[in-house]
Amino acid sequence: MEKDSRFDDEDRAFTDDEMYAYDYMDVAVRANLEEVLCDCYTALGWDVVERQSMGRKSAMTHFSMMRAHDIPERDRRQFLQVQVETRANKAARIRRRAHKRSLALAVTMGIITVALIVLGALAVAYSEGAADYALGGVSLFAALVLVGVSVFFYVRMFRSESLRARRELLSCVRDIRGVYSAIKDTFSEG
Repeated sequence: MEKDSRFDDEDRAFTDDEMYAYDYMDVAVRANLEEVLCDCYTALGWDVVERQSMGRKSAMTHFSMMRAHDIPERDRRQFLQVQVETRANKAARIRRRAHKRSLALAVTMGIITVALIVLGALAVAYSEGAADYALGGVSLFAALVLVGVSVFFYVRMFRSESLRARRELLSCVRDIRGVYSAIKDTFSEG
């Protein structure tokens, strides 16, 4: 955990002038976007007051930040910050929905397979003739074929979704870096 030395005296009360002279913001970001977003916020004039991982195995980092309220070109900075945050949120949505279609396929095929197995087992258990045995055998065979086909399509769809999600995430990160370049060009100190 890193802390800004200006805030060492935690018991000190802020005056109204000090409190309203700054804007404050807390942000939780994914660890894979942590560095680029921290650079973006810093380039937009935010000072990172505290940076802390949200648990040992967490993929999230929490930032507490502040910046002067009367910062030059405040509206332009806010516009660029919204662009960065929109792209970061899109990256988070991509990660969440990456495998929903393939999971839905797997669950549906699993339910159908279980139904075919139950039908086959019941047909064999309560059979009174060759036709019942045949129905049970066909149901069990169909269940096995369905398992094989389901696994094949699940793996293909999972890989396809993984590649598409990876491409979209890379595009989001490229977009964030593009906005970061615009921020640096616009607000460079030197």
